[in-house]
Amino acid sequence: MSSSSAARFARSSFGQRLRRRSRRVVDRARALLRPQTAYPRWRDRQLAAEWPAIDLRFGEGTDIVIGVATGYAYGLIEPFAATLRTVSRCRALMIVDDPGLAARLAADEIDTVMWSRGRGFAPHVNFGRIGALLGVLRALRGVSRAFLVDTRDVVFQSDPFSQIGDDRLRFFTEAKGQTFARDQTNRHWLVNAMGPTAPELFGDFDIVCAGTVVGGVEALIEYCRLKLFLGGMFGATRHLDSGLDQLTTNIVARFGMLPSEIVPFDGPVATPCYLNDGALLQGPDNAFHFRNGVTPSIIHQWDRSGPMWHWYTGDAADRRYRDRVL
Repeated sequence: MSSSSAARFARSSFGQRLRRRSRRVVDRARALLRPQTAYPRWRDRQLAAEWPAIDLRFGEGTDIVIGVATGYAYGLIEPFAATLRTVSRCRALMIVDDPGLAARLAADEIDTVMWSRGRGFAPHVNFGRIGALLGVLRALRGVSRAFLVDTRDVVFQSDPFSQIGDDRLRFFTEAKGQTFARDQTNRHWLVNAMGPTAPELFGDFDIVCAGTVVGGVEALIEYCRLKLFLGGMFGATRHLDSGLDQLTTNIVARFGMLPSEIVPFDGPVATPCYLNDGALLQGPDNAFHFRNGVTPSIIHQWDRSGPMWHWYTGDAADRRYRDRVL
């Protein structure tokens, strides 16, 4: 294979999947060989890392949306970028690993920073991104509040900070009655990590989502630091699978480890999971509203709803974004 062909293969979606799978095999081997030290060494590197100052080029004001989009093609996060820039001029920053994606996001007036997991052991990206988020939050200049959000499955209906009053740390529940005992996926993560009786520790608490967290920059720095320390409760091999990001966020939120507020599911952030079927209705203005009259600024996991999938990815999707009035 010529060098140009090899480069094209490496950039292809199949090549990227193969590289990620190979990396997971190597990480698992390292975790098995050094189960006691692999995670603490990685954690300490994240805590000690000094990122260069980040000067933002796009957006206005002192509020910023921050997301991680490593391993994604632009098409997967275009709904995020298009809807955000249709409804808000707030600052926005994506942590990426592809210069081509960075260039596409710059056209959407979204700042980017490059990030690589580097050599050696690293947790699953859902938890591993906390190290990158900590570094970015420390390096930002001129911002006071940040919304840490998922990217592939998030869209915006209004400015994400328009319903957030102050810089208090806030978590958002996913659905009324969705607990660790009831939800199969979250229960599986919890039992695998902490044992079969662990769901009892959380009782009837509704699950809060790790994919949408907002607060002052200093509060979010402490949140990220605390999650990195909480990660030390779990073995290195457990860090190679997803779920610990969600678990550690719920530990922080539900056991009062930081001053914070837990916001009900039918507020600024909507998560149209199965327990919320019928709770969100599309109005004449084409926005999705809760039955209580609240119009959420953010819809998380919109791709799990058939009507939303059609609305945000259909043939007329680009026109709809640009026809919306701020």
